[in-house]
Amino acid sequence: MLQNRRKDRHSIGEKQKTWLAVILIGFLLLEGAGTGLFMVLSKAKQKSAVIMQGKLVSLQKEINDEQKNLTDSKAFQAQMKNLKFLVSSHIYFSPFFKELSNKTYNKVQYSSLTVDRTTGKVHIEGKTSSYTDIGKFILGLNTSGKFKDIKLLAATPTEGEVFGFNLSLDLFLKPEIFNK
Repeated sequence: MLQNRRKDRHSIGEKQKTWLAVILIGFLLLEGAGTGLFMVLSKAKQKSAVIMQGKLVSLQKEINDEQKNLTDSKAFQAQMKNLKFLVSSHIYFSPFFKELSNKTYNKVQYSSLTVDRTTGKVHIEGKTSSYTDIGKFILGLNTSGKFKDIKLLAATPTEGEVFGFNLSLDLFLKPEIFNK
C-alpha cells in the first residue's frame, strides 16, 4: 500500500510537470507569434513611412516650384501694403487752403506760409495796405471754426515806394481740418 501511494504522488508530480511544460511551450509559442506579428507590422510601417517620405519630397518640390511663381505676387502684395499705409496717413491740405481762402481778407497778400502738421501751428507772413486791413484779416480768421489762438506777432511798415505793412501772425488749426 505504501508503494501505491508513492506512485500516486509521483504520478501527480509528473502531471504537474507536464502541465507546466505545456504552459511554458504555449507562452513561448505566443511570444514567438507576437514577435513575428510585430516584425510584420514594423516592416509594413517602414514601407508606409518610405512611401510617405516620397510623397513628402514630391509635395515639397511642388511647393518650391510654386514659391518661384509667388515672388511677383508677394512683391505686389508688399506694394499694396505700402500704398494702403500711404493712403491712411495722407494729409489733406485742400480743406485747410479752402478755409483759409474763404476767411482771408482780399487785400492781404501772402509772402510766406508755414504749417506744422504735428502741432497744428501755422505761421503766416504777408503784406497789406493799412492797419484796418490787418484788423479785417484777423477778424476774418477768427470767424472760422477751424482756426484758434490767432496772434499777431508783428506789423511793420514796408520799405520801398509802395506804402503798406508787413505782417506776421501765428494761429493753430483744429486737427480735423486735415481729414477729408
